[in-house]
Amino acid sequence: SIGFIKAVLGQECKVIRSMPNMASSICKGATAISYDMPITYAELNRVKDLFETIGVVEILPEEQMNEVISVTSSSPAYVYMLMRAMVEGAVQQGMDKETAERLVFDAVSGSVEYAKVCGYSLDDIISSICSPNGTTVKAVDYLEKKGFEQAVKDAMLVCTKRAYMLEKEI
Repeated sequence: SIGFIKAVLGQECKVIRSMPNMASSICKGATAISYDMPITYAELNRVKDLFETIGVVEILPEEQMNEVISVTSSSPAYVYMLMRAMVEGAVQQGMDKETAERLVFDAVSGSVEYAKVCGYSLDDIISSICSPNGTTVKAVDYLEKKGFEQAVKDAMLVCTKRAYMLEKEI
């Protein structure tokens, strides 16, 4: 936390806390930053501009920095798990792994880009893909019955709780 950093340094200092994610290494990251006084608006903007060179930046209250870990920093692992399951499912159905990976990677990438530009809510996008009594709606119903979304939400909560525990261990 900012308070911890200031206490360790033992002096009044300027601290901006950041939480970038792995995609920052290819300039597609999502970074959350928080700050405490005596940071000036100009200093905050300089730091924000710096992080924007590696992706998008959101300024959040420090009270949300542990929660943001499950949203941006750990979440790529959840997405990669979904992608791995999709690849493995395709391979089990007879597709070669390399083709399955290419198709899954592009499907996920395209889905993200579409969601960013289409202007629809995620619920609306899902509904538009699920034609009545079609293949997608059957798969989505199955995922809902298996608790897919609740499992993701629960995992995010476990992640955040662990962040708070780590904060106390320091």
